[in-house]
Amino acid sequence: MPPQTPIEIRSLADVQHLIAQAEKIKPSTRKEMLSAISRLSKMLGHPLHDIPADLESLRALLKKLHPVQAKLSKKSLSNVKAALILALRFTGVASELRLATKETEQWAAFRHSGTASHHAYALSRFARFCTAQDIEPADVTDAVMGEYEARLAGATINCGPSKVRIETAKTFNCILKRSDSNRPLLNARKGTAYITPPLTVYPQRLQQEIETYLGRLADPDIFSEGDLAKPLRPYTLRNIKHHLRQVLDAAVTAGYEPSFFTGLEKLIDIKVVQAAFGVIAERSKHEVPISLLNIASSLLAIARHEVRAPDEDIRRLSKLKTRIAQRTSQHAGMSAKSERRMQQFEDPENVVRFICLPEQIFARARKGDLTRSTALEMMYAAAMTILFGNPMRASNLASIELGKHLEPVKLGRKSVYRLHISGEEVKNGVEILAEYHDGQADILRLYITKYRPLLSAEPGNYLFPKPSGGVRAAKHLSDGIKRFAGKYLGLEVSAHLFRHFAAYLFLEAHPGDYESTRRLVGHKKIDTTTAFYSPRSNRAAQKRYEAILASKRGGKT
Repeated sequence: MPPQTPIEIRSLADVQHLIAQAEKIKPSTRKEMLSAISRLSKMLGHPLHDIPADLESLRALLKKLHPVQAKLSKKSLSNVKAALILALRFTGVASELRLATKETEQWAAFRHSGTASHHAYALSRFARFCTAQDIEPADVTDAVMGEYEARLAGATINCGPSKVRIETAKTFNCILKRSDSNRPLLNARKGTAYITPPLTVYPQRLQQEIETYLGRLADPDIFSEGDLAKPLRPYTLRNIKHHLRQVLDAAVTAGYEPSFFTGLEKLIDIKVVQAAFGVIAERSKHEVPISLLNIASSLLAIARHEVRAPDEDIRRLSKLKTRIAQRTSQHAGMSAKSERRMQQFEDPENVVRFICLPEQIFARARKGDLTRSTALEMMYAAAMTILFGNPMRASNLASIELGKHLEPVKLGRKSVYRLHISGEEVKNGVEILAEYHDGQADILRLYITKYRPLLSAEPGNYLFPKPSGGVRAAKHLSDGIKRFAGKYLGLEVSAHLFRHFAAYLFLEAHPGDYESTRRLVGHKKIDTTTAFYSPRSNRAAQKRYEAILASKRGGKT
């Protein structure tokens, strides 16, 4: 029972005070609680008065903690969280999540009827929650899932309740699909996600024109004036189609009827575009999202090359795109997200950890069993090895084929791997060349010869195949690298960040050498390189100046 106290609990300092004064707590338990609160303050780098005593804020702060970054063992960090939640429950900040000690027979049968062993484990807590509420599997609805999320929100400081609800619903649906029941599936989407309606709600002519346009982008006629020199990738085509769906839906929200859009010429009308963009900005909390620049580029390309709009209409669309570019600062420097992620490497220890991660996984895999989970980790270690050797775009990384792009080459007694991707396959036309020696070659060799065959039962040449043997999606591979680095290092990275990381290290060692940096990251123009990385070089110069000042102070007589 929480203590009856008039004190308003606003921060962990208040929680600490109440725990220290409580007489009903065992001395050993009190010591653990107070120690956990103090250690958390040190790990977060904030005084207790500045750490809010509400679960949502604490979940956001604790999400940033990782055993490696906190310099603790996984068990120690888990103990700190366990003692903290006890303190929060004692003071009434958190409630007890009421779970049955044992699930019903119906729940046990339902959980173990899943297609994979992890299904049973994933539903274990939810099954005991439902059992405590006298809810059987047949009675589970979206309302039950909502109640489960609400209870988690008031009782836990670990994973986000919304994420747990979504994953639980997905697992429940997987088992439900195997049964003969006609029950509707649970909602397994994020509550904040906005889904645009399909193109089928718009006139047939517009649908046909969009498909014709995308078909021309996928297979351009090189002899036709205005057509592209090379086909666009499927991922780019999907993005363009999504851009059109976004604009159409936003225009409908602004007051236009779906029947109004009888062709592409209606979609690029400047009044329609302005109204749609206003809705998109409103959905982004009245900010101009970065994605709006790409949408404007897609509409401008349609106006120029597909609709052949009048010069005045093209001029106005081009002017609108320029204003969006200025608002989103696309012309200068890294994005705010990339800049934030790069700040992780201000800590030299994180640089070393990041670079050495593939080698650590390689050393473990050499001694471990040939399992699919290890194969996936070796895949990400191999992908990181490729990126460290040449920080290419994720689309090129995912599409590497053995024999075509990557192959072993004998150099005397040594065997290296040579990578070559022609300029025709690269976004900006700059070819990719790299060689992987020694330890890098060892990682690639072990992955290719022993672990890659475990990832796909179908034959194929892709270096990073999906289970069906085809090419693994670039986003899927990049997201996997992000989860991989987060799991082992607590760092937030992506395939794209390797390009910034390479430039950061190179310019730190060779200040001002933008030409070499341009070649390293594969930029076509040096202006792009300087725009991205000159701010970071300025900080490096400031550090060197501070070192000069420090040396002068040290030599003061």
